[in-house]
Amino acid sequence: MRQRFARPNAALLALGLMAIVAAPAAADAPEIDGQVRVRESVLLNHDFDSDAEDHDNYATMRTRVGLHFAAGEHAQAYVQFQDTRALGEPASTLTSLEQVDLHQGYVDVRADTGAALALRIGRQEMNYGTQRQVGAVGWSDVGRSFDGVRMLYTIEDFGWFHAWAMKLSETGGVSTINSGAGITASSAEQAFFGGYLHYDAGEGAVIETYLFDLYRDEGNIGPDMVDATGNLFTAGLRATWRSADGDVSLYGEGAYQFGSAPDFESGGMVEQGPDYAAYAALAGIDYQLPSESVNGWIGFEFNAASGDDGSDPNEIGTYTQLFPTAHAPLGYMDFVSWTNMLGFAGTVGLKPNSQWKLWATYHSFQVMEEADAWYKLGGRLAGTRLLGDASYDSGLGSEIDISAKYSVDDNLSFLGVFGMWLPGDWQEQATSGDANNPADLDPAFSVFVQTTATF
Repeated sequence: MRQRFARPNAALLALGLMAIVAAPAAADAPEIDGQVRVRESVLLNHDFDSDAEDHDNYATMRTRVGLHFAAGEHAQAYVQFQDTRALGEPASTLTSLEQVDLHQGYVDVRADTGAALALRIGRQEMNYGTQRQVGAVGWSDVGRSFDGVRMLYTIEDFGWFHAWAMKLSETGGVSTINSGAGITASSAEQAFFGGYLHYDAGEGAVIETYLFDLYRDEGNIGPDMVDATGNLFTAGLRATWRSADGDVSLYGEGAYQFGSAPDFESGGMVEQGPDYAAYAALAGIDYQLPSESVNGWIGFEFNAASGDDGSDPNEIGTYTQLFPTAHAPLGYMDFVSWTNMLGFAGTVGLKPNSQWKLWATYHSFQVMEEADAWYKLGGRLAGTRLLGDASYDSGLGSEIDISAKYSVDDNLSFLGVFGMWLPGDWQEQATSGDANNPADLDPAFSVFVQTTATF
């Protein structure tokens, strides 16, 4: 019998009340931080057909202002506001978009200033490892943050341990704070539980292990009103090592998913949801070139994530990426996620001085299961390229990214990225729906030019 887990509402409420009681009025003036980032994006031929006009050109701006508060020895708070807009978006220069939102707002509660244990309660970013599983997606014009509570525990002479309970979506709430409307953000309630252990193993080595639970409650279904809940568990291990001179870095990560999807109703009967059985892995090496005149490096990386061939309807073999920052690691064009894929990447970079940084990366991608789908960063790729067939070739495509960054100082930088996607056999066969008559697809291009100022 599968074990189900209850929602964290009571725990979150209790911890929230503790924070309110423990935090006295702020005594000192707040510290202020901020960022203004403007990016021009040019997307060319993203329908892979050069005969049809497909050109998208737009500019976006993200503005953030943060305030750090200290409230005695027991509490600190951080509040960060954000405005994201497309330049030229208002109907006129007198139009107010009214879109400033709270990106982060949390309080850290400790027994005293130097305590090893803290509770972070509220809306917050989370970044772990290389952010393949959990990240704030800094490249995004909005960015990701979570609502809930997180325990931060520093372990002396060892490392640290974090554990959390985050609410992702709420359907049964009675709050009417948003224009008098009840909470109807999703058709299902979802929560994200996790534990993450970091161990400083010494001699340049770090070992991290984690266990996550993506919980979903579909509510009562079927004639017998069965409680349809499911848990997607992800267990993983990550390790890094850097040589004493810093010239060589090795890293790797592996994860396995298990658990079960919510039950569902079919033909008036309640059917048991399928079980999860999926995996993902990566390994890489970075090497600093041994030259006194040129500061350069090369790197190689391997990525794999399972797909589903559809042979067992009671099992989900497709690896589900949770909340990643998967932008640069799998290509700036965001055409591939860590799902049903096999990828190889090579990078060469040059840093001629403290201000300039130049690098280029070549990615080669395949689908792990030809009969499964092509998954982008946000899920399945929409349109005619949704599903494959076991008879297709495995080559999905390749991407070339060329990047340059110029940092005036620690507060001002400029970034330029050129990306080109070359369709592979699988993409062309899936587009036509016929392995023997593949579509004739053309390359796609992306150009990004970004200015970032921080204070």
